Amino acid sequence: MPTLPAGLIDSNTELFNAGNFKLRALCNGQVVEFGQLPQAYLVAMSAFVEQLLGHPSQNLESDAWCLFGGFDHTADYDAATGTFTPEYWECGLKNRCHKVKKLCLQSPNTPSGRPLSRRELQYIRLRALGHSNAEVALQMGIADSTITAMYNHIKEKFMPPGVESMAPDHNFMTTYAINNNII
Repeated sequence: MPTLPAGLIDSNTELFNAGNFKLRALCNGQVVEFGQLPQAYLVAMSAFVEQLLGHPSQNLESDAWCLFGGFDHTADYDAATGTFTPEYWECGLKNRCHKVKKLCLQSPNTPSGRPLSRRELQYIRLRALGHSNAEVALQMGIADSTITAMYNHIKEKFMPPGVESMAPDHNFMTTYAINNNII
């Protein structure tokens, strides 16, 4: 069964792109505009963004859009711990935006130097979170055979030049996901 999005039935928050650099949030079972989030939440986010930038945000919603704009069903803000977790997402502005390498997370390369697609990153993220291939297939809405093909393609991307066989296991992918802010 697919996982319900963060914020739908819990107090966590899932921010997502609403178009035109605007954010909405799924929080406490409601979709709200970014500016309608509780003041304490916005203050905490402002402090988080300031820490990343090294100076106060000039446009908090735009900066948050860079950090949290993908709708990935996971909490961008964990209410229990009070922590924000930035995510990699395909905003469509990569390499054309002045915030690249300042706020947005870059698509990490594999050890072979080959980039991963958004769906491959989603697969690695879900596997690193402990989901089986069957659960990942269900959550991604694709066939088990497609998951197998995706895994094999990812495995090829992880092989450094000259290495003929390598099988990245669950632990390797988890380490990779943690080191590259995928989870």
